[in-house]
Amino acid sequence: MNRVSVRRVALAAVFAWIIFVSKVFIPTLFDEAVILPQITVLTLASLTLSKLGGASTAAGF
Repeated sequence: MNRVSVRRVALAAVFAWIIFVSKVFIPTLFDEAVILPQITVLTLASLTLSKLGGASTAAGF
């Protein structure tokens, strides 16, 4: 059984929170303007967490 690192879960939660805040609190007209930071966060999650790091972050893990 694989143990999930607390740091990895916390990092995924922080990345998911950043994406959530940018989706919820930014008006619809400007939502597409912040796509580059979201792509950067998902790329960092994919590189640092695991194979499915970006997917778990995008899903709000």
